[in-house]
Amino acid sequence: EKPAASLLRLPVQGYGYTLSALTGRWCRHLPTCSEYMDTALRLHGAWPGLWMGGARMCRCRPGPGGTSTPAMSR
Repeated sequence: EKPAASLLRLPVQGYGYTLSALTGRWCRHLPTCSEYMDTALRLHGAWPGLWMGGARMCRCRPGPGGTSTPAMSR
């Protein structure tokens, strides 16, 4: 794994273990966007991993009103 990808994975993993765990798991998609981005960074490197993860987040639209929000809360 390249150093740039390793550095970019730190905040993604930090989010998964802190903020995401505190606010609750809202995502109905598997893998979640943060898991997807972490895997993309690990397998493909920094630049492709960022593009792949960013594209996934744009399709998912995390937060209220996006596809990640459970149907009951709409």
